[in-house]
This record gives sequence, structure tokens and C-alpha cells, in this order.
Amino acid sequence: MKRLPDPPILPIIALFGVGQCLVYERTGSLFAVIAIHAAFNTFATLSISPLPAIVVGTLVILGCVLTPRLFGRWPSPVPA
Repeated sequence: MKRLPDPPILPIIALFGVGQCLVYERTGSLFAVIAIHAAFNTFATLSISPLPAIVVGTLVILGCVLTPRLFGRWPSPVPA
């Protein structure tokens, strides 16, 4: 059976990085960017080790959601 070639990873990662920058510009918070990155990494590592990926990914995403709610938003380093 012939295997399909892997997609070029560099353009995919570059687009992901641009998207992360746009999310930061829109929200002004690194927590959103970290949560999206954690979700991406969780999805990417599901085939390697599913249980640790799900546990760690869920904990990081929950931390990114709960931290600003518990402690308030910290001021952005960029003036609004």
C-alpha cells in the first residue's frame, strides 16, 4: 500500500504562530495563547501517549482559564 507524503510541517507551524500572535493581539493575554498551544500539543501527542496527553493538556487549559478568573487580569505590557 502506498503511503501519502507527510504535509510540509514548517508552513503549518508558521500559520499556527501567526494565529497565536493574532489571538494575543486580540485578547491581550498570554493565557489564551498558552491554552491554545496546550490544546494543539495535546492533540499532537494523542497517538504517542493518550492518557498523559489528555491529563496534562486538561490541567494546563484549566489553569489558563481559572488563573485570570481567580487572580484577575494582570496589566498588559503593551499600553492599550
